[in-house]
Amino acid sequence: MTVKNLLGVHGLTFRSANPRGLAEKWRSLSGLGPLRKTREGYVLGGPELFVIVRKGRAASPDALLEIHLAVKDVAVTRRKTVKDALGGDSWSCSLGSFDLVVRQFQRPPAPSWRQRRSPV
Repeated sequence: MTVKNLLGVHGLTFRSANPRGLAEKWRSLSGLGPLRKTREGYVLGGPELFVIVRKGRAASPDALLEIHLAVKDVAVTRRKTVKDALGGDSWSCSLGSFDLVVRQFQRPPAPSWRQRRSPV
């Protein structure tokens, strides 16, 4: 993967014993609105830029789980890709304490990733 191919970071996933508190910190720092709350945690933002905070064990410190990178062409990495809910073709690998996910957007995202809009 070259720097010319990299579009940027478009997502982060964390684990926290207090997912609500960490999600609120991210919301206030980034301005990303809530997309949805699940049993596993919170999703802020949308497919272009998101933060996911998953519930961790009670005594566990907060930890980074995943970094998501958007690229112009995932094929140049020569890795096998899978279609994902964000509308991309992606691959991932472990980098020790966290995973790297590399994605090229190809299709519209699944409904669960679309921003809900207020009726006019």
